[in-house]
Amino acid sequence: MSLANLPHTLDVERQRPYEPPNAIDPIPYFPQDVHPVLSSREIYHHFDLETLFFIFYYHQKSYQQYFASKELKAHSFRFHTELKRWYQRREKPKETTAKSERGSYTYFDYEDTWQKQTVDDFVFEYRFLEDELN
Repeated sequence: MSLANLPHTLDVERQRPYEPPNAIDPIPYFPQDVHPVLSSREIYHHFDLETLFFIFYYHQKSYQQYFASKELKAHSFRFHTELKRWYQRREKPKETTAKSERGSYTYFDYEDTWQKQTVDDFVFEYRFLEDELN
């Protein structure tokens, strides 16, 4: 057994959930559950793109994220699984192969500017195309 592979104390400890130092109970009239309207897919086609992006990025692993992603796909956006961004073609791809396509895209920059940005001559590899939600 080498010294590089010795067990670490953190290997056996479970990560504890965050507990704020001055925790307070939520106000009783503050909603604790998702509003029933947001559990129905029909409402999502009324939302603008910014709202859909907000729901997708800030309501992770929820039905709301699923519905928002379905609606973004209905707006011809495609999710890049490596870059974690939504891309939309601006025009027909300049070059298409069996593994990728090259062209001009609009993407939503959720990290820096919170708005749509344009990128020319971008190569979208199909292996990074999220296709679970057809």
